[in-house]
Amino acid sequence: MRSILAAVLLMVAAPAMAQEPEVIHVPFSMPLLEGWRTETIRFPLSFAPSIPYRGIEELRFSPGMFTAESPEYWTYAFVWWVQDGTKLNLERIERDLEAYFRGLTNAVSEGQFDASKIQHRAMLRIPKADPMGGPDFVGRVQTFDAFVKRAAVELLVRGRTIHCKEKNHYAVFFELSPQPMSHPVWEDLNSIRAGFSCD
Repeated sequence: MRSILAAVLLMVAAPAMAQEPEVIHVPFSMPLLEGWRTETIRFPLSFAPSIPYRGIEELRFSPGMFTAESPEYWTYAFVWWVQDGTKLNLERIERDLEAYFRGLTNAVSEGQFDASKIQHRAMLRIPKADPMGGPDFVGRVQTFDAFVKRAAVELLVRGRTIHCKEKNHYAVFFELSPQPMSHPVWEDLNSIRAGFSCD
């Protein structure tokens, strides 16, 4: 069964791309919660080729990700698995997130509506030190829901950069939702991050 994101992107892609998705090896462990959906995409991402990484993106979609009335609307997590030596800082991650969401919007909107004037902005910061192992960065992304509402959406973001030294890679982990951090959906997102393992 095709994943949600792959199915939507294939609907707007050229007919030549309408084929079974490539089977990609995932070299780490990441929990898949009951009812959630998964997707694996190889870099460079077809909808955001300007992001210069080599590796994969591994995603976890909440059951209500594409349901406007759901408390899980636009709630998901993903990991960018990138080669060791990649220079990662907040400015670069902000820029890459903006390219990511701009590319996603453009891919879904192609032939449907004009997305050229839609603004995408990522604003991240390093939180105060957390002895319990909190995120490396937090913030928000102002983007656009081209899938369901065709309206602006603001996502809160928690992120962590994990160095998987033995595998010569970094895992840049993102948790996203428009819900406030006090909402229960963040417990699910946090459990996915907590269950991530380089092995």
